[in-house]
Amino acid sequence: MKQPLSSFANQRGFTLMESLIALVLFAIIVLGSSVAIKSMLTTQKEMNVGFILINEMQKRLQQAQDKTDTSGMCARVSTDNFTVAGKTFYISCSIAEITVSTTQKSEWPVLAASHVSLSIAQACAAGTSLHESCFVVGR
Repeated sequence: MKQPLSSFANQRGFTLMESLIALVLFAIIVLGSSVAIKSMLTTQKEMNVGFILINEMQKRLQQAQDKTDTSGMCARVSTDNFTVAGKTFYISCSIAEITVSTTQKSEWPVLAASHVSLSIAQACAAGTSLHESCFVVGR
């Protein structure tokens, strides 16, 4: 005599192997997403440090223009070191000469900052070198 078929006999669920494959695929997607998010957050932090540094250098140039003493522009600019996010940035000033016409030339201050060394900041400000760690304002 045959056993009656239950209503569950025709239903098929996921096998253990299918479930494990889905779990592995999900884990790969989550790990890939976390690496991408970490990279994005690191880039965002570096950009924010750059924005803060550029704003600080622009502020220093503005403060130097507001001073009325007769010394040169670089003598009026504060070149004190500046610390952002645990990195000390060395500030240097240089004068760029702009030719307005054949008879008239103008001088313009250029500020550069580097977290590597003062000599690299000076080279970036003078325009003789552009190191990857340099931030330049005025050029």
